[in-house]
Amino acid sequence: MLGNINEGQEWLAVTFREQEQIRWSDEEFAKFTKGSHDIVHQAYERMAAGNPQQNHSWASPKHAKTEIAFILDHTKLKPNSSVLDFGCGGGRHSMALAEQGFDVLGIDFSVSSIDRARNEANGSNPEFLVADCQTVKIERQFDLGLCLYDVVGSFPDDPANEAIIRNLTEHIKPGGYVAISVMSYEYVEKIAKHISNNGNLQEKIAALHASNIMQSTGNIFDPDYFLLDKNAKVVYRRETFDEGAELPVELVVRDRRYDRIEIENICAAAGLDVEICGFVRAGNFGIANEPDTEATKEILVIARKRLI
Repeated sequence: MLGNINEGQEWLAVTFREQEQIRWSDEEFAKFTKGSHDIVHQAYERMAAGNPQQNHSWASPKHAKTEIAFILDHTKLKPNSSVLDFGCGGGRHSMALAEQGFDVLGIDFSVSSIDRARNEANGSNPEFLVADCQTVKIERQFDLGLCLYDVVGSFPDDPANEAIIRNLTEHIKPGGYVAISVMSYEYVEKIAKHISNNGNLQEKIAALHASNIMQSTGNIFDPDYFLLDKNAKVVYRRETFDEGAELPVELVVRDRRYDRIEIENICAAAGLDVEICGFVRAGNFGIANEPDTEATKEILVIARKRLI
């Protein structure tokens, strides 16, 4: 029933659902969720093994070129300007900029993503670096900083997300530009089916259906598979990963979702003056003002670093 096995191998089957689940204490649940940084890293490393630029529609290089065109149209940066791409993933935005003559450095904490980006670049511009965007220090400043697609918001706690924006801003020249996108809380709240606003998170997470959305399609907005904690503005998903050389795993992934006022305030506190802030979607950075449709899943901010 379990399939053929080779000599020296054996099957191990473990069944949990035959027994009533034991409820964690509040202390145990807090301990479990405290390791969010490690869970984020593991989830994105496993997602990278599924080659999102090939399997996820939002990660299309064609979308990247359209999005970069919108940003450059506003910033008016000329080729040979320097660009820092935080959370670059497989490097699609970095490469779109490099093709136009920009000097680009892409940074991501996923080794698999950076390996793929380096192979794609084939040793030419852009340059790629494995590092944590919260803490990396580079001995130069850039004309433009990018942080697109659920980098800010990948961590459930505000200090971790705010650290990414502060660190990016520190690496931008005074008067230089920053373009940041986050997943919209307004849109998530509008479509959510599973909601918690009075606790009982453990039971509601256990009742969620597990999926392999991060690995297969990237459609993290499917309301059948996420729980929205309205108090914390955090989304919970049970994500399974079974591609690559490692054993299959299920992770409870938590993402912070921001509204426009929140992300504008975070940018202002980091030393940025916001010039554009509105709703967008993958491949279409034309700004909308209301989160009414599929075209408003994300919030795009284009801001300028203060001179003083």
